[in-house]
Amino acid sequence: MIPVLRPLKDPAVATVWSGLAASTIGEDLFRVAVVWIAAGQIGNAAGYVNAAQYGAMLVVGLLGASLFDRWRADRAMIGSKYVSAVLALLPVIGFYVWGISIPLLVISVMGLAAMRMVFTPALQSAATAGAAHATEACDSVAVVAVLAVIVVPCGIWVPVMVRPMSAAVK
Repeated sequence: MIPVLRPLKDPAVATVWSGLAASTIGEDLFRVAVVWIAAGQIGNAAGYVNAAQYGAMLVVGLLGASLFDRWRADRAMIGSKYVSAVLALLPVIGFYVWGISIPLLVISVMGLAAMRMVFTPALQSAATAGAAHATEACDSVAVVAVLAVIVVPCGIWVPVMVRPMSAAVK
């Protein structure tokens, strides 16, 4: 067995890992979809949506780190995921009320980025405090995160790029 996947023998680690894998893939799908929607609405200015996301991560990571370190890791993780769920639904609800709203997308993306900055350090502190294979467990979560960042955009963009190319060949 690959050493990074060895902690998955423990049912508790496997449960947390599978939930994190699904969550990470979902977050990356959401991130790609938001940029795609923003590009359709505001064109080249869609890059500002990503800039707002990373700006929120920078501010929350720098200014909130000392505050979030005082919270219990389990409460920080669960609370941030509940808030993330609400923030992810915000553009969907807004679409049915007002239509596509770029400010609502930006608020949602910034909030999700901020919650990621709450969740990730709490996960790392909880993993190092309680897991027998903490380093391997954190490594396997990191592998999923990297794969999601690589696979999700490729899975979406490759069919979009191949279809026009194959149509042009005919």
